[in-house]
Amino acid sequence: MLLAELFMDAISDELAGRLLERSGKAGDVAAFHAAKQQNVRKCGSDIHQPFMSR
Repeated sequence: MLLAELFMDAISDELAGRLLERSGKAGDVAAFHAAKQQNVRKCGSDIHQPFMSR
């Protein structure tokens, strides 16, 4: 499960960075953290669900 969390962290970093580049807010740290949290909330339960059902 720790490995899944590490992958989710890395992927959400990348997705947040790409989103902010497209929107022109690449240097906005608060927007980066907000976008990253949105990605984690959106996909986090889908990633953890298979591990929790065991």
